[in-house]
Amino acid sequence: MIIFLKVFCSPWSCRFAYMLILLVGVHGLNAQDALKLIQLNHMSWTARDGAPSEIAGLGQTADGILWIGSGSGLYRFDGTTFSLFQPAQGEAPLPRISIRALCVARDGTVWVGFRPAGVAAIRNGHIKLYGVQEGLPPDTTYQLLQAHDGTMWAIAGLHLWQLRGERWQRESPNEPFSSERVYKMFFDKAGTQWVGTNKWIYRREPDQDKFEATNEAGGELIQFAESPDGSLWVGGEEGAGAPIPTVRRLDVEGHRSQYPIRLHVLSDTLLFDPEGQLWIASVYGLLKVSPREITKTPIPIAVDQDKQFKWFGRDQGLSTDSATAMFKDASGDIWVGTMRGLDRFEQPKLIHPENIPVSDRRMMVTSCSDGEVWIAVPLAPLVSIRDGQTTTRIDKTYEINSIYCGPSNVIWFTDDHGIGRFDRKTTTHIPLPEGMRPSSAKQVIEASDGSIFVTFRNAVELWRWQGGRWSQVTVPSVQKEGRNVIYRDRSGRLWAGYGNGAIAVLEDNSGHNFQCPTLGDITAFAEISHGFLAGGMNGIAVQHGNNFEQLHLEDELHVRGISGLVEADNGDLWLNVAYGVVRIPQSEFLKALDSPTYRMKSQLITEGTVIGPAPLSYALPSAVRGARGTIWFANSSTAFYVDPKRLAQNLIAPVLTISSVAADGAALPDYRQIRPGVNTLVIKYAGINLPAPERVTYRYRLEGSDSTWQEVGSRTEAVYTKLRPGHYTFEVLASNGEGVWSHPSSTRFQVLPAFYQTAWFVLACFALAVAAVWLILMLRIRRVTETARIRAEERADERVLIARDLHDTLLQGVQGLMLRFDVASQEVPEGGRARSMLEDALKSADTILLEGRNRVRSLRSDRLKDLTLAEALDGVGRHFTLYSNAGFDVLTEGPVGVVDPIILEEVFCIGREAITNAFQHADPSHVEVKITYGKKVFAVSCADDGKGIDPILLSSGGRPGHWGLVGMKERADRIGAKFECVSSTANGTRITVTIPANRAYGVRSPIIRVLFKCLPLLRP
Repeated sequence: MIIFLKVFCSPWSCRFAYMLILLVGVHGLNAQDALKLIQLNHMSWTARDGAPSEIAGLGQTADGILWIGSGSGLYRFDGTTFSLFQPAQGEAPLPRISIRALCVARDGTVWVGFRPAGVAAIRNGHIKLYGVQEGLPPDTTYQLLQAHDGTMWAIAGLHLWQLRGERWQRESPNEPFSSERVYKMFFDKAGTQWVGTNKWIYRREPDQDKFEATNEAGGELIQFAESPDGSLWVGGEEGAGAPIPTVRRLDVEGHRSQYPIRLHVLSDTLLFDPEGQLWIASVYGLLKVSPREITKTPIPIAVDQDKQFKWFGRDQGLSTDSATAMFKDASGDIWVGTMRGLDRFEQPKLIHPENIPVSDRRMMVTSCSDGEVWIAVPLAPLVSIRDGQTTTRIDKTYEINSIYCGPSNVIWFTDDHGIGRFDRKTTTHIPLPEGMRPSSAKQVIEASDGSIFVTFRNAVELWRWQGGRWSQVTVPSVQKEGRNVIYRDRSGRLWAGYGNGAIAVLEDNSGHNFQCPTLGDITAFAEISHGFLAGGMNGIAVQHGNNFEQLHLEDELHVRGISGLVEADNGDLWLNVAYGVVRIPQSEFLKALDSPTYRMKSQLITEGTVIGPAPLSYALPSAVRGARGTIWFANSSTAFYVDPKRLAQNLIAPVLTISSVAADGAALPDYRQIRPGVNTLVIKYAGINLPAPERVTYRYRLEGSDSTWQEVGSRTEAVYTKLRPGHYTFEVLASNGEGVWSHPSSTRFQVLPAFYQTAWFVLACFALAVAAVWLILMLRIRRVTETARIRAEERADERVLIARDLHDTLLQGVQGLMLRFDVASQEVPEGGRARSMLEDALKSADTILLEGRNRVRSLRSDRLKDLTLAEALDGVGRHFTLYSNAGFDVLTEGPVGVVDPIILEEVFCIGREAITNAFQHADPSHVEVKITYGKKVFAVSCADDGKGIDPILLSSGGRPGHWGLVGMKERADRIGAKFECVSSTANGTRITVTIPANRAYGVRSPIIRVLFKCLPLLRP
């Protein structure tokens, strides 16, 4: 068809028919809304940023890392930092640095082809090399691709190779292109494999064994690309002898096109973006075209027709003119490798129109009811934008201060000449009220009847121009100082905003005042489908009856310095604020209307060259609605718009990794167990978000330490000090800045305890503390006991002294007196009464002397000083056996311990009394004393097999005038012992004294008793 037109048509008619055919053929591609390269968000990295040069291949792995094959090696890029690939520890580096081909397989393996020869596969940092021994030729590998079935293909030495097992095999000699030079291969969405040679283009279906030729010619420098609508495109050099650079749409099996498109332009690589726009990279830079744009170009007749296109090159910000590789990442951004660096192109949210004036002071924007947007800049032309076309309306204006389009689509503006009126054809100025300076007019609002309301600087009055005359609005409620902004709603009411949250409304000839002081200065109004809004320096409020209620956001910074409020077609609320553009979803706004305390979630948008504060010169609404639902904004230096219907939304969460853990500045290769005594633990993490790494924010928590998530913004490390020993789990989340959060990345570790933090150490310390307390207590008891012993010895010595004195004085005196009385009695005759009285007196004195001797003997008793208790009691019993036939034994049970002297003395006295009573009163055949040194008790018992004790006497405590049993019980009570007397006529009598060990020995623990035994040895 094209040939027919060229042969039979005149040049102009042929060109018209050709363009008509193209228009029909591309009806499915709509480029009306496609942005030009200059309008996209563009970032560039060169050698000064660490980027490599001579980039030949780009790819992205599942962790978000961009892999770059270049003439200086293999690099990794996480959005902020370039790093040269390093193999796993202990492995050799890549054999060559010049990389010609790169492919990232679906399993994450990175394949690279080298110049002059060889291929490497990189899996998890480990390198596997392929060379001549694995079947490859000793030539450069130009391309690597993975088929749909997972097999790897390569073009090396201008031939096609396939990896089978661990060896590369060349295509079969039976293939139709076996004798041709292969330049490029491609797999389309259906899995069909395409091969371009120096002669033809070949194809092979997934279920076919051999390639088949198409009717499309090949050529050198050939490239393939498949558009979103399924058409197949190639680029290269077409023709023989003097080949013409061409980019064309093919008409082949599987990609039929009734009207092929052919564009004569040089291309080194091709790529389609998500909007169906074709990107062409060449030595001229970048070209972004659509079939509609192609149809508007003349039919090229020479190679240098490349220059008719507006290439995006170094002059427009590309790292250099020569673009060598292109790649579309997971989020749809386009990456371009050049001979001098790396570039990224991102679909903007805030779109900058072309050909509008710029200013370092302020921008002003307004829109008319027909959707046309007007942009004004001081001392610059006044322009309007309709359907993407920018038109200059007034070549030059004066110091313009405000602009407004009224219901009649007339443009009103204020400048140094006063108030201007532009009716799309002519400009006129209306006279000002008497006494007003030309530059004093602030804001103009047009009423439905064509009249205008005007505010003036330093004037309290609100003026109205109607029918060629000025008049003052005399409603008292609007006669206030400090008026910032006026606004006319759909019902014709006029609203005025003042400082300190004061709002007034004028309806006919009456007015009403509102107060919302928390808003600060009122700077903007908006009438939306859910109510009437007022915006101020400190927030936003909605009218409820006679009040304005302030609404709250999670981040109050998102509503600071509002200068524009617009409702989108979908109900979302858009704000122009001091820190950028803010979107409040309709669902959030409705929740806030239902509950005034609800804090709305919002999205702050700042990007590209349109970042900057909104103008706060008042009287200038900085956000308006444009055509087809667009919303236009003005900031301090430029104007831009948002299309809510096609708002670019990054739905891909950052790929999050925990990169390292360091303890006190030293990196820990294995941090599952962290040594004791670490003061500072630093955990570093990173969320890879290639489209906008600067927007990534984080939150983390350490289970075992943090009770809630810690919001840390863009900080990429967590610092903990003096963590206690235990098991911890660290979790971190990353957001891409647009509300999409990653899955938590976590790691577990244990902080090992120091020896002094272990349970056994705590128990040992507790035991030692208890032992120390007991030792101190026992030392005290020992001291008290020693003091008591010394005092007991002193008392014993004192008793001995008393006994000696009694013996040497009283008893000896009585003895001498008795001798004298005996002599005297001999002189008295026998039978006389006096003689009888003297003999009786001598008998009584003898009895008294005997008792006195016994008392003195008891006072001088010191046998326990040199004898054990068993020896002392045995001595008592042996004395009685001299006058009795009864047997006597003393038994000792257990290791003999050290008994408190006082207790020992009392026990001896009790034992002596028991032995004495047994021999004197029981008439026994055998008496047995048993001394038990037990761990819990110290006991002494005296048992006989005599006639026992009368139960009546036992119950009454003994015979009248006898104090044996009573005395023994009293002694037992005095030392805290248990006294027990069991007697029967059949079994005799058993008297037992039982004393607790801690009271008898003074110390309960055997170890402490040993210590006490050793204490005397330690004394100097």
